[in-house]
This record gives sequence, structure tokens and C-alpha cells, in this order.
Amino acid sequence: MKFQNADLRGASLVGANLRGTNFRRANLLDSKLRDASVQGAIFDYAKLRNSDLRGVQGVAATFIGSDMEGSILDDADFRTAKFSFANLSKASL
Repeated sequence: MKFQNADLRGASLVGANLRGTNFRRANLLDSKLRDASVQGAIFDYAKLRNSDLRGVQGVAATFIGSDMEGSILDDADFRTAKFSFANLSKASL
């Protein structure tokens, strides 16, 4: 699936299967991805400020250059995920 450059502000994707989905440069501000499966998904340069990613399964996902300020990442599995140049300030880890 491709949501590249999509405007998904405030979207509820709770528990969704989003494996391998392309969210490059998508606007996901204030979105809810709690318990979603995003293994191998691409969130490069996406806007994820204040988003709920608790319990996300994000093995091998990429968040290069993403803005994740204030997001909730508690209990998420990001083994081998890439966060180069991502903004994680004020994020709950």
C-alpha cells in the first residue's frame, strides 16, 4: 500500500496491518497507530507529532528524518528500525 504524501491527520489506524506500507512524507499528526503492525513500513520524513504508537510492531521499519516530537512509543517493538535524523524530542519511550 502507498500513502506517500497523504494527509492522514488524526487518523485511527489502531491494530491495523500496515506491513511494508509506504508513508513517506505523509502527514500523520495526532494519529493513532496503537498496536498496529508496521514491520518494514517506510515513514521517512513523515510528520508523526503527538501520535500514539504504543505497542506498535515496527521491526525493520524506517523513520529517517521523521518528526515524532511528543509521540507515545511505549511498549513498541522497533528492533532493527532506523531513526536517523528523526526528531524524538519530548517523545515517551
